[in-house]
Amino acid sequence: MFGKNPPIKFAAGPFEVLGQENEKLGTNDYCCVSIWSTGGPLMRYTRLKDTTLRVPPLPTDCKFRVGHDAKRLYYIGILNGKKKLVVIWLKDLSHSWVDLGPHADQIMTLEDSSLFR
Repeated sequence: MFGKNPPIKFAAGPFEVLGQENEKLGTNDYCCVSIWSTGGPLMRYTRLKDTTLRVPPLPTDCKFRVGHDAKRLYYIGILNGKKKLVVIWLKDLSHSWVDLGPHADQIMTLEDSSLFR
């Protein structure tokens, strides 16, 4: 039954490199967001959904913040060498990033910030 089938050779094809290149470490940095649930009779963790973002957080501020309505997360990240505000909607983990304007270099952390819209 198995003797008549030739072996299958797998080879990687071209693929897009995820993340932003970190020259200091020689790596590609990115961010993964997962939503987990505990429950059931065995109290096991279950991953409900996850997404991978190509915008890594700033090394000086790696915290996620939650919007006032608890429907979105946000953090400050680096995309193509520029700081961006990354917004992740918890309903479907869709995301977008917002340009921080001409004074983005002065922002080091989002401490004491709030996201209303």
